[in-house]
This record gives sequence, C-alpha cells and structure tokens, in this order.
Amino acid sequence: MKAVSRVIILVMLSLVLFGCVYTPVDLVQKKLVVEYYSDKEPRIVAGCIGDLWLKDYGNVSTVQTGTGYMVVRGSVTGSYGADAAVLIEHEGEGSRVKYGEQLYWDPENMAQSVRNCK
Repeated sequence: MKAVSRVIILVMLSLVLFGCVYTPVDLVQKKLVVEYYSDKEPRIVAGCIGDLWLKDYGNVSTVQTGTGYMVVRGSVTGSYGADAAVLIEHEGEGSRVKYGEQLYWDPENMAQSVRNCK
C-alpha cells in the first residue's frame, strides 16, 4: 500500500512540476483571457502594459517581434516558462491585443492592467 501511495505522489508531483510550464506563445494561443482591438500603435500599447506590470510585479520583459511586441511576466516560482504574456500585433490602423495567463494569484489585476491600456 505504501508503494502505491509513493507512486501516486511522484506522478502528481511530476504533473505539477512539469505539466504546467507554458511558453509565452503557448499562453497567447491556448490560455487566452483578454483579446481586443486598440486604436493605438503596438509600441504604445506594449509600453503601457509593461509600465503597469513593472509597478506591481518583477520579472517583466518587453520584446519586439516580427509583427509587433510581446510583454512577458516570467515565472515567479523560479521554474521555466511564463506566468503571463501579451501579444500586441499591428492590425489596420492600430493593434490586436491578446493576453494569456497561468496565474494562481491576483490574475484579475494583471488582466485589468491589459484592459486599461486599450
């Protein structure tokens, strides 16, 4: 019985440690929470989101992509991957904004920061 319990614990621990790691691209493709169109340029939206996130969170980076920008909040647990990501791409005269997350605490505050930069 003890051996079965240990196996179950090891399987659950493996799922927790390795099954929940997302890249920023995974988050904006699979874990989408907010999506909208903005009249602002991608650079302006990315700067706004980056500034708001930096006020409240550490481990935030903004990178230029081939089609716009991505703002990423790295994992706060020290693991690989990202906890949140925003993809801001040029669309028409403005930007298409896509926000994905895998947060377990305070997710609404981060999503609201993304909405505030519309």
